[in-house]
Amino acid sequence: MDLSSGALAENRRIETCGFGAFRLHRLSTEQGRNTRTGKHVDTKEKTTHFKPSSELRHDILQMMNGRGDRH
Repeated sequence: MDLSSGALAENRRIETCGFGAFRLHRLSTEQGRNTRTGKHVDTKEKTTHFKPSSELRHDILQMMNGRGDRH
């Protein structure tokens, strides 16, 4: 396991200067079904959340405005 995966596995935030930050985001528990046994199980979902830095957001907006793509 590399350092980034290990940090996320330990619920630590990964931040890259000028780019953004990654962290785990836990979703609500849902009820699923084991397809082999048919038993109901609770699933705890995790997903990676990315928050871009203000520098990256600014650069992207400048690129979009330069091409005429305004929202």
